[in-house]
Amino acid sequence: MQGHQAGHRDHCPKGSIVGRAKATPPILDKPLAGNVYFVKNIRRNARGNLIRTLPMLIVALRREIAVNVKGTSSTTKDGRLVNTFNKVPDAPVTKFNLNFAGGKNGILTVTRTAKSRINLCSAPKSHVASVQMDGHNGKQRDFNTQVKTPCTTKSKKAAAKRKAAAKRKAA
Repeated sequence: MQGHQAGHRDHCPKGSIVGRAKATPPILDKPLAGNVYFVKNIRRNARGNLIRTLPMLIVALRREIAVNVKGTSSTTKDGRLVNTFNKVPDAPVTKFNLNFAGGKNGILTVTRTAKSRINLCSAPKSHVASVQMDGHNGKQRDFNTQVKTPCTTKSKKAAAKRKAAAKRKAA
């Protein structure tokens, strides 16, 4: 992956596409849209040695203009995934959607905890992402946004049945 203006579809294999993004800047006629790529990330430590780190995200937005937004990934001590997008162009955006493929072949998966399996469909409105934005102009905006899950009505009903059966069994 070279430079921010390189055409990622020419340099990244199809298997590195992990989602889609769409940004709506009010100064353009149409929203920018494009693929989200998961690419390897290597940095140098204080001694100059190369260190492999968590992969980074490249959001390749295209239409009237081409913008590649690079996001670095890290984790917190409590296991939360953090994606940081530095050096984002300082232009107004009224809406931004970032969609990741999840599940068996996606970059986001749900794992078992020490207490139980996690079922995203049992309480889909309870999944929240924290957003912290700091503009080049010094303005800040922090908020939480609901993370949508691909749960269908069928899977919601199945989850409700499992939950009810577990309650009956526990009683």
